Amino acid sequence: MNLSIFKKVSSFSETARICIAKTKYYGKMLNLKLMGRSVVNHNSRLIVEQLKLKNGKYCRILESLLKSCMANGEQVGLNVDRLYIKSISVGPAPYIKRREFKGRGRSGEVWRPHAKLVVSMQEVDFEPLKHSLKKAIARTGRQMEVQNGQ
Repeated sequence: MNLSIFKKVSSFSETARICIAKTKYYGKMLNLKLMGRSVVNHNSRLIVEQLKLKNGKYCRILESLLKSCMANGEQVGLNVDRLYIKSISVGPAPYIKRREFKGRGRSGEVWRPHAKLVVSMQEVDFEPLKHSLKKAIARTGRQMEVQNGQ
């Protein structure tokens, strides 16, 4: 089993190529912000497989956007298995005004909030991850020696 696939990426190089996907949806920004924070810096293919198992509006939105971003990266020539989610940004979009018709000839306005979502992914080489994993293991070993008094 390759542990580097499940390792969280701590830093991205600025020279690597990235792919981006954007969408606009009707819903609350906070829900998607919380989901976005939990999937940043993880392998995109693993996240898509996990989102398939969950049912919900925001899971479907995020899953479709991640698939779109992976397809964009594949068209550019990036390796889809090495794509990691670099950032997810959620922001307000313009409100859409609708008319609501009521009884007795009255009507009113309904303002429907929308939000925009941008996902960027980056291809990550596994060699630096293996090196950083070895450094982390060595660092924890040294910390354990200090705690034991050796």
